[in-house]
Amino acid sequence: METNQHLIQCLVYMDLNMVRAGAGSHPHEWDATGYKEIQQPRLRYALIDDRCLMDLLGIASLDLLQRSHRNRVEESLRVERNSRDSKWSESIAVGSKGFVAMVKKQPGQRDGGWTF
Repeated sequence: METNQHLIQCLVYMDLNMVRAGAGSHPHEWDATGYKEIQQPRLRYALIDDRCLMDLLGIASLDLLQRSHRNRVEESLRVERNSRDSKWSESIAVGSKGFVAMVKKQPGQRDGGWTF
C-alpha cells in the first residue's frame, strides 16, 4: 500500500470480510478482527500495535483512531459497499500507477496490480 489512505481503506475492507460472507451484520460480532482489536484493545497479547498503526496513519491518539475507524466502518456499512473488491484480494500493490509499476519490478512478484 502506497499511502496511509490506502491502509485505512484496506483495514475497513478486511473488517467487513465476515459481513460480505453473510456471517453477520457488523464486524463487532467477531472477537478475532481488527475492528475488535482497535475498538477494544487487549491489555496483553495484542494483535495490533496501536502506537505503530497510529504512526502509520498519522493519528495522534487511540481515541481518534477508534473514532475514525468506527466511523469509516459505519459509513461503509451504510452505503452498502460490501461487495468483494479484487483490488484488495488479488492485487500485488495498491496505489498510483508508478507505485504499482515499481512493486511489479521487484523479484518474485506476480503479474497484476491495481491503481487509483
